[in-house]
Amino acid sequence: MGWQACGVRVWEETALTDSFDVVVVGARCAGSPLAALLARQGVKVALVERATFPRDTLSTHVFQADALAFLDRLGLTEQLRATGAPLISRIDNRVEDFRRSIEMPLRAGDVGGFSSIRRFVLDPILAHAAEESGAQVRMATTVTGLVQDGGRVNGVRIRTNGSDGELRARLVVGADGRNSTVANLIGARKYNLVPHQRFAYWAFFEGADMRPEPTLVFHRWAERFVIASPCDDGLYQVIVIPEMGELARFRADLESSFMEYARSCEPVANALAGAHRVGKFFGVLRWVGFFREPCGPGWVLVGDAGHFKDPSPGRGIGDAFCQVDALAPAIIAGLDGSGGGLDARMVRWTITGLPTTWARPGGRRWCCRRFFATYMQRARSGGSTSSSRIARSPRGC
Repeated sequence: MGWQACGVRVWEETALTDSFDVVVVGARCAGSPLAALLARQGVKVALVERATFPRDTLSTHVFQADALAFLDRLGLTEQLRATGAPLISRIDNRVEDFRRSIEMPLRAGDVGGFSSIRRFVLDPILAHAAEESGAQVRMATTVTGLVQDGGRVNGVRIRTNGSDGELRARLVVGADGRNSTVANLIGARKYNLVPHQRFAYWAFFEGADMRPEPTLVFHRWAERFVIASPCDDGLYQVIVIPEMGELARFRADLESSFMEYARSCEPVANALAGAHRVGKFFGVLRWVGFFREPCGPGWVLVGDAGHFKDPSPGRGIGDAFCQVDALAPAIIAGLDGSGGGLDARMVRWTITGLPTTWARPGGRRWCCRRFFATYMQRARSGGSTSSSRIARSPRGC
């Protein structure tokens, strides 16, 4: 059957062909929660991941209240707390010459405003939840091709430990990130490509002063952009997001350039006064934001596989959770024959049920602008920022 690693059962052997209702490719922030939600409703799910956990991946690691509420509904809050990552409810926000530290607006049932957990810690928790829910988790398994019949995707071809096989399913979900194998095999078209205007480096520090209470720092002024937050294992994460004109300086001397930039942000300088860096620097120097065609006969894309955005707002994890929260009931309705068929359900999800609406590529940017405009207006006037309209979208994500 397999062996146990990091709480996730790894299926090393498979029959030549296995059949499922759904095959989910990618076991990180989109794939594992989707597999868990489906399996808990009796759907026969295979979750395929080419890596073995724990394994890191490039990520800002930060997620917000909607993501924490989603993980709480999955029953994972105590596991999150066990990582040592605080559930943060205060933000120190600076926009140019205006700065204010406030409690984040929360709604009933929210467990916190923000958290930051390194992905080699978070992703195994999610994959274990999928396995515990009844999904068959297959780690160290590479998708090598698609099974198709008459233009419809009916499964995937896989390779595990040198052995080839097939996993057949009524639906294949590509939850395998911005370089999605599923999307590339299908030939899903990218559109609304937006080149990056900044690059990012981040690092983790031990011994940082995070008093008096855990706070997310989000400062953007002049040409500078710094984000910082307590994270798991008592560490402090600092993210710097300079403009492209500074890339040569950072490449020439990353250590001093990073520290000078980080310490130009007052609360970060205070936090790092007696701290030291642990581990290496991480960086994303070039990226392109995009949308992809999200679905077709027998397949659908979710998370970064279908829509990759600028990482600065830290919405990748939260948007993935919101998407799968809406996608799971759509899949279940399609599988049981209600609502006009599985493919029709997927199309309907992409048009009306997706929180980061595929059909309106500018929607997320507009929502962010509206949020910060409303936040700034109320903060300047001393008014409340607790409105649910700006705390979270009407859908609950």
